[in-house]
Amino acid sequence: YNDLGAFSNFKTQGESMKNSITMIAIMLITVVSIVSCGESSTKNDNEADINDDISNSDNDEQTDADNGDTGNTGNSGNTGNSGDTGDTGDTGDSGDTGDTGDVDCTDVSCSIPAGTFMMGCNESVDNECNSDEYPYHEVTLSGYKIDKYEVTVAQYQECVDKGACNNNDAEKLHYEEAEEECHDEPIVLKEGGGVIKVKCLCNFGIEGRSNYPMNCVSWHGAKAYCDWIGKRLPTEAEWEKAARGTDGRKYPWGNVEPDSSYIGWDDEKDEFKTMPVGSYEKGQSPYGLFDMAGNVAEWVNDWYDEEYYSASPKENPKGPNEGDQKVLRGLVDSPDEVRASVRDAHSPNSVESDEQSSMGFRCVNCIKDEKRIVECEADNKKLQEQICNSEQNWIDLGNCFDCVEGYL
Repeated sequence: YNDLGAFSNFKTQGESMKNSITMIAIMLITVVSIVSCGESSTKNDNEADINDDISNSDNDEQTDADNGDTGNTGNSGNTGNSGDTGDTGDTGDSGDTGDTGDVDCTDVSCSIPAGTFMMGCNESVDNECNSDEYPYHEVTLSGYKIDKYEVTVAQYQECVDKGACNNNDAEKLHYEEAEEECHDEPIVLKEGGGVIKVKCLCNFGIEGRSNYPMNCVSWHGAKAYCDWIGKRLPTEAEWEKAARGTDGRKYPWGNVEPDSSYIGWDDEKDEFKTMPVGSYEKGQSPYGLFDMAGNVAEWVNDWYDEEYYSASPKENPKGPNEGDQKVLRGLVDSPDEVRASVRDAHSPNSVESDEQSSMGFRCVNCIKDEKRIVECEADNKKLQEQICNSEQNWIDLGNCFDCVEGYL
């Protein structure tokens, strides 16, 4: 009996333990289920976040693409980092403005930062290059300031009034005036009779053209003005960097082919025309300069050498030491020729180019500590040495001195 009672107690305890174990197992299964559900919920939440991120990224990319398409008409789809277009971002086709964000201009001049750019024919965007635009080469320049606009008739008139710009030397004429009885719309002599009226090619001396670019001016006349105003003509390298920036573009505004909204081109007459300076905002260069293509071709300081790029210095090139012709940039023969790398050259005595009086210019401020020799203002039979100060203006250095060999 005692053994049977003990067995009964043991059996009862065993069943109790079994029930306890069953309860513990149920609880563990519940906990595991809860943890599993929590992990599943977290995973779903994370996937939702990732999908949201991807969706947002897609939307952002689509927005960027849409923004890129806005204003980037024509061939400017490959605008790279065109979001930073600075002041010219609203010009549409100029989306590939490179360093346009560095625009630093006053009403008079624009600052060009020191640094390196590629000069010459960039075949990746231009298949119309001439032989003298090769090779495509790297050039490093010091910083400088260049006129925002071409020199106007009114500005040149002041130089003429002061006597610094003149035609006293018949072999080095500074400028040419418009003919007395010229007209904007000349009448062509037709068979059987008619009246010939000369077309006004030169802006100087024409009423209502004071804010037009000074044209019909020789290299000597351009240099005389820049000297008088306390500046100088740009070098060819300085002109090209100011025109195209550092991204190797084909035109000052980008790589889109020009039309009459960019340059002074008369579609009906199929010819160039001069307009008041600053008329074409879409034609601005990356640094904010106007009319670096068209209006007038611009004299620079360099002598011309077709092979100069093959041997030019890598830093601050100033052109050959001598030559027969001076370089002109910003050609105006046809819309195809307003490419930023195009070079032209004429005698420094020239005031006309072929049948168009198309030669003008702009000036640059000197570079700090640069020196030069100029004609003495007090006595034109003597010379004066000048140095460029920290404000990039020429100041006299010492007294005037007699002309000696080596300074002529």
